[in-house]
This record gives sequence, C-alpha cells and structure tokens, in this order.
Amino acid sequence: LVVSDVNTCSFTVNVNLVGPETGLEATPNVIAEIDCPGENSGSINVTASGGSEDYSIQWNGPNEFSASTFTIANLGAGEYTFTVSDINGCSSTDTVTLENPMGFAITGETLPASCVSASGSIVLTISGGEEPFNYLWNTGNLTANISNLTAGSYTVIVTDGNGCEQTASFTVTSENDLNIEAEMTSPLCFGSSNGSIQAMLILGQGPLIYTWAGPNNFSGSGENLNNLTAGEYELSAIDQNGCLFTETYELSQPDSLIIGNLVSPLYPNGFNIGTYGGEDGIILQPEVNGGTPTYTFTWTGPNGFIETGSGARAGLITGSYMLIVTDFNACTDTATIILLEPIPIELPNGISPNGDGFNDNLQVRGLESFPSNSVQVYNRWGNLVHEEQNYSNTNPWYGLNQSGEELPGGTYFVIVELPGRDNLRGYLELRR
Repeated sequence: LVVSDVNTCSFTVNVNLVGPETGLEATPNVIAEIDCPGENSGSINVTASGGSEDYSIQWNGPNEFSASTFTIANLGAGEYTFTVSDINGCSSTDTVTLENPMGFAITGETLPASCVSASGSIVLTISGGEEPFNYLWNTGNLTANISNLTAGSYTVIVTDGNGCEQTASFTVTSENDLNIEAEMTSPLCFGSSNGSIQAMLILGQGPLIYTWAGPNNFSGSGENLNNLTAGEYELSAIDQNGCLFTETYELSQPDSLIIGNLVSPLYPNGFNIGTYGGEDGIILQPEVNGGTPTYTFTWTGPNGFIETGSGARAGLITGSYMLIVTDFNACTDTATIILLEPIPIELPNGISPNGDGFNDNLQVRGLESFPSNSVQVYNRWGNLVHEEQNYSNTNPWYGLNQSGEELPGGTYFVIVELPGRDNLRGYLELRR
C-alpha cells in the first residue's frame, strides 16, 4: 500500500492477505430412508467443511418444514433444501429428496360359505412390499389363505420385511346353493291315488332331510312319494350344509268321467218296448263328459247281449242294460237302464158280476197297449151277444147284452181283435 501527500511525500506499507485454504463444502447424508408409505421416519445429516468455521445451516421442506440443525429427523417424503453458511458469509446450497416407498397392496378372493356351514375361504394376493410377509387374522390364523369359514367379516394384518403394516377386511357371504328338481306324475283318473313325485338333488350336500305336506293332512319323508291324490304338495328339504330348499308341486287330475243318464224313448203304450215280447227297444246315444279321450263303449244286457260303440242301440228286448265307458287312461264309469215292456195280453177264464168286488167285470190284461181294438162275446150257440169297439178296462163289460140286460150264467166265447197282431180268443165262464 503506498500513501502520498500533496508534496509528493510518500509512505509504503506491505499488507499480506491470507484466504481460506479450501472453499466451503456441505455434504448431505441420508441417515434413514422412509420405510413405509406415509411414515415420518426419514432422517438427514449435513457435514460442512472448508470455508471459515463457524458454520450455520437453514432447512426448508414440504408442509412449511424448517430447521437450523445439521441433523433433521422424523421426516416424511419430499424435497429438503439446506443452505450452509460460514462465518465469512460464504454459503453452499443443496437439495435432498426422500422418496415415499410404494409399499404393498392386499387383495383377496372370497368364496362364499354354503348356508350355515364352515365352507367359505379367503385367498390373499400381495403386490409390492418386501418379503418376507407375516399374517395375523382376527381368527388367529397366521397364513395368507384361510378356509373352513362361516359367513361373516374377517380382518388380516400383514407386515412386510420392512416392518410395514397394512390392514384389510373381507366379508364371506352365505350362499344357498341347494337346488332340487322334481319329476311329477299326475293321477290318471279323477279321485285316484296313483300319482307320484320324485325329487332329484341337483346341487347341494347330501344326504338331505325331506319333509312333505299335502292335501287331506298328508305328510311324508324321503325323496320319492307314491300313491298320491291330486293336490298341492309342499317340500321342505335341508342338506348337510344347513341349506334350506322349499317348493310347492301341484298334481292335477282329469275331470271326473261321467256318463249322462241313459235314455230310452217310450212308445204310446208308455213302455220302452212296443209289445210284449217285442224287440224294438231303443237306447239313445249316451252323453259322456270328463276323463281323457278317447273313449271305448261296452254294452251288456239280457240273454248274453254285448255290443261296442258310442252310438244309439236299437232292436232291444226288455231287460237291464249296462254301459261301461273306458277312457284313454283306463278310467271307467258305468250306467244302467231297464227297458220295460207291456204285460202280456191275456183273457180271464171267467167273471162273476155279483157286486162283491172280485171278478165283477171283464178285464183284458195288457189291453192298454192296444187302445184300438174290438171285443166280441158269443154265446154257446155262436150268437153275438155283445160287441164293443175300443174296449177299455177302465169302462169294462159286466156280463150284459147289447140291450144292457144281464146274460144268464154259462160259457161264452170271447174274441179280441188287435191291430197288427193275431186276435185273442178264449172261453169265458159267466157266473152269477
């Protein structure tokens, strides 16, 4: 240094400046990384060298973090910037980044329990993290996968090799997988008891307990029911897993097979047969309802009569006739009818018109069938003593001649003329 005045006088001073041997350096060191996601477990230390001691430091970080110590701890993930200054005001700045580890994820597949049984399970899958993994379930199990579970909630704590913990919860549901199908056979005839139900296990854990209820206080057990009438049958079945299956099955039946009343028309004489011993009876075509078509018709009657067919029957004699109708399912119904004929026409062999109320007049049996007739009475000499057209038993002859006079007792000959058949002839004893 040279100092001069106005008179050019001068003075020289030699000054020796000594600086730091090295520049200021600040070296960061991550003492502890963050082991688990979200934790505040990181720590950083900074070492200062060079420059001029006495050093100071100032930190800035995430979430308004600040510090003035060379070691900082309990750090979360983020960028931490520091500035180290020496006594001369020299400084060094750097940034340290603490990474948030990825950690691990827990996923699981649950299989439902069958009803109330311990048949559910949970299978875990771990993604990420550091092996080995430790497991602790709320059931006390220490394995990743657990089975033989009933329906409910289950919680597991998983710890990885870094000591990081995660908790996950799973729900095992209950599934009623019991399924039964049934094959039904309805009764073939109305009111019959030949129906059946056969239950078949489709899905479930056998053996099953079957309970049945049906019409008319019916109850049963077992998978197969036989000899059933028509109606609704309720099934309640429980398998070995406690699963319950309920269903109602209905057995139908055909309508009742019914033959309508058999009808035979009447002749004017009021009978089904035109004359005594005649073969002109008729049964009209029967009416059949219900059952299961098609039908077969079988007729039986007197003297070994047998015919088949659904139409009317004709040319019949007096007697009882039965019709049996059989349907497609072999169900049957029967009907009967009696064909009546008039009584045989017959002359008495005597009358006694004495007013005692017995045999007082001429009663021609069966004459009602021949209202158009003629009656002639002859004495023993062949003389016609009485004749009457359209004779009726309701207005009979009392042994009088045509003049209304009493005929004497004796033997007389009577002729009854009948339309369409031979005359009726016979001797008549008249007694007084």
